[in-house]
Amino acid sequence: MDSDHYNKKPPLAHWNYMNNTFPKKTKYIVPASLEPQKEREKPAKPPQIARAAISFIVAAIIIASAAWLMSGNNNLPIKTGSVTAGTIMLESDLESIAHEEETSIDMSGIFDEASAATEALEQVVQAGGTLESSSSEKPSSSAPESKKPETSSKPAEESSKPAPAPPPTPPSGFASWLGNLKTGADGYVSSITVGGTAMSGQRFRQKLGTNRIRSASFTYRIEGDNFIFTTKGYGHGVGLSQWGAYFYANNDGWGYEKILKHYYKGCSIVSSENVDDNYVYALAQIVDVEVGASFPIEAIKAQAIAAHSFLLYNGQTPTRTNRVVGDKVLNAVKDVKNKIATYNGSAINAQYFASCNGKTRNSKDVWGGHLPYLVSVESKYDHLSTGWQRDCVVAASVVKQQFGL
Repeated sequence: MDSDHYNKKPPLAHWNYMNNTFPKKTKYIVPASLEPQKEREKPAKPPQIARAAISFIVAAIIIASAAWLMSGNNNLPIKTGSVTAGTIMLESDLESIAHEEETSIDMSGIFDEASAATEALEQVVQAGGTLESSSSEKPSSSAPESKKPETSSKPAEESSKPAPAPPPTPPSGFASWLGNLKTGADGYVSSITVGGTAMSGQRFRQKLGTNRIRSASFTYRIEGDNFIFTTKGYGHGVGLSQWGAYFYANNDGWGYEKILKHYYKGCSIVSSENVDDNYVYALAQIVDVEVGASFPIEAIKAQAIAAHSFLLYNGQTPTRTNRVVGDKVLNAVKDVKNKIATYNGSAINAQYFASCNGKTRNSKDVWGGHLPYLVSVESKYDHLSTGWQRDCVVAASVVKQQFGL
């Protein structure tokens, strides 16, 4: 055997010199030195020195072969750091089986067989007999492809990771957590029982999360381990519907004053004290966030007056930020900067929201306090708005957590 035997590249059939990769389903070829050969004729018993020499040579060949397979001098593309627990990953294999399991070759069986062969050979030499396989099957000349080790020889860092927690399973009977859903004449949930406790639809919405339950006008059903809530509209539903104003201005040609008087019953639109430029720009920034330049001019003006009235009612002053407001919104706000909505001579608590189920709500049904100008009115175009009806999937485990069930 020449000195470069272990430094030679694999045969061309297993190595592609053009792209420096293995073809799919590449197998390692185990050196012939690892395969114990059955001799044709029983040799004469060698002297003791010869027996020792043979044992030494066989062991050296096995060790050298193993080192050749495991070292980087064999020019085989073995992935760095992937030799763990007798498993070798080929980069070419990993590339050729994308979206499939990684191909691994279990080398531990080869070394075990080689070790067993060494012991058997030593026993044969000592006994002067011939070599017989201890198994009914002969050792394979190559390791099987895509074979997972039968023993639990996983990398240490992988075995140290805790097993992923299973998804929370709701207790049996979770469907009974919610019940007795009642709706009022306006189509909103007036009462729902949660874990034996009755609460309003608005309270339920706030408790479970207004990002999940977009409106108190909802129904629910159960699918698997989830509650599916179907909502109509977005917001508390009291006062001015922003999308309602959009369509009344766009479809019916309503001006800002008619829009405001429709949604705030009995109110008047009057002139107020002058405000400075900073106040106007800060108010325009609020309007730009609430509705934006895509809305009709009259709907933008109605939003500006509502926001201005709300600020006065609550004794607040808007703070100007770095937000840049376009000309359409800014000019619309400037046109009505001195206008407010009043009831009996005072600025009103001008509540507003995105959209409703077709009717706005009474303030007393939502917050308990009655305001004569915040009463339920028709808002017939809201169903045309974006995302008016939506389904929200809420896991039973989330309902349990939010309500402490």
